Amino acid sequence: MILRIRKPVKDVVEPAAPDVKSLLEMYVAAFETSDVQMLARVLQAVVAIEVIPSRTWFSGMATCVPFLAAEAMFSPGDWRLLPTMANGQLAAAAYLRDASETHRAYGLAVLTCGLGGIQRITVFADPELVVKAGFPPNLQP
Repeated sequence: MILRIRKPVKDVVEPAAPDVKSLLEMYVAAFETSDVQMLARVLQAVVAIEVIPSRTWFSGMATCVPFLAAEAMFSPGDWRLLPTMANGQLAAAAYLRDASETHRAYGLAVLTCGLGGIQRITVFADPELVVKAGFPPNLQP
């Protein structure tokens, strides 16, 4: 599978920039602690979220933050995210905790970052991509 990410041409910044790496660190921390307000601080007002293979996507802070709060931010510790790169962009391998307390691979979240924060989050909800990226299928408690 080839990941092709659409990204805005205007104001995209290199993933090596220290400010951009801190965006990834805050994104990871926000999900792992279920802190919606922290997540909102790293998003641009024009942020877009797409979850593949779903055909639904969300655009704008007023839509994206409530969606994430209701559909993606669970209890603290439910998510574990491991920073990585995908297609030359910052990304995170995402693991979701199951009833046995094991974090199982969920997919890859690829971030498009701009000067003021994260512009786009593209989630490839395919656990096999996590393994293909070199991460284990499960993380033990």
